[in-house]
Amino acid sequence: NGAENAVKDRIARLGTTVLQINPQRINQGGINTGSAAKLSMPDVEALRQRAEHVIGVNHQQDRPLQVVWKNRNTNVQITGTGSNFPEVRGFQLAVGRMFTDAEDRARARVAVLGAEVLPLLGADNPSAILDERIRIAGRQFTVIGVLANRGVSGVGDADQQILIPFSTGRFGIFGTDRIQDIWVRAESESTLALATFEVQSVLRRTHRLRPDQPNDFSIRTSSSARS
Repeated sequence: NGAENAVKDRIARLGTTVLQINPQRINQGGINTGSAAKLSMPDVEALRQRAEHVIGVNHQQDRPLQVVWKNRNTNVQITGTGSNFPEVRGFQLAVGRMFTDAEDRARARVAVLGAEVLPLLGADNPSAILDERIRIAGRQFTVIGVLANRGVSGVGDADQQILIPFSTGRFGIFGTDRIQDIWVRAESESTLALATFEVQSVLRRTHRLRPDQPNDFSIRTSSSARS
């Protein structure tokens, strides 16, 4: 019914079936070495192939950079990510479209803006900046979409981010293959704990950790990330 669907939509929007994975500081003999383990594309591919109760895996790199449109400029987080960002993270588009896998492979200079980036650039509404050219770290990008405002504050919220294809960011902006975050969507709330166990098992295997070694990554639900 309508009420039940509304509750399900809100659950999806809040991301209660979403897990955030980050590199963890490494401790040796109880001493924090100050260095973090690395998350990489082999981790992403392993999760896609081996975590049976996971229905989506999204990876990202990010860095605050200068963005210019017309006579306005601001510093905002630039996020290099995959085309499945909206599905995994629970976002919808207000106008335009998300970039495609083909554009990612081609390292296309296209961008999707978070809703709260618009006032920072002086755009009155999403349509005002659609198809416009902006400059990110001095490089020209075309705005192909604007995300709807999700209105959920907290760690990892994308309302103040600009999304660009992962390969574009990796090779043209960030210059590294190091991944800051992996986001995973479980099948349902009832399988979230099982999905979390699968994620941990897969990553321990890809990181070649011995049974007596602690995880060199952290796993959080998006609800705990907001708390």
